[in-house]
Amino acid sequence: MRTAFVKGTPSADNFKPWTHVKNQVPLDQGVGGNEDHSKDSRKVQDLRAAWLKKKAEIFASKLTKPDSEDPDTVNHLNWYMSTGFTRPYPGEKTVRPPSEFNNPAPAGEDSDD
Repeated sequence: MRTAFVKGTPSADNFKPWTHVKNQVPLDQGVGGNEDHSKDSRKVQDLRAAWLKKKAEIFASKLTKPDSEDPDTVNHLNWYMSTGFTRPYPGEKTVRPPSEFNNPAPAGEDSDD
């Protein structure tokens, strides 16, 4: 397989032993429900709750169907979750509620049905 990534003969240095470097940031930081959001404003708490409900709807029984949700909805969900539901999506002025995202998944020729 290495010939798919390296032209010619790979350097012998590529195969020398290496030392593992422990990660500096916990791998679960910013992920999951164990974070304290009690200091967030009521508006942010309501947005978080609404988007988490929307997330549950998005992933309910759709994990085996690729591209079964509107990409714009999923992009907004990912952005808001990674920014704490406080920063508007790039190019927008406000954090939008999930009720504004009721678009169906795009229909196309490459449906997996």
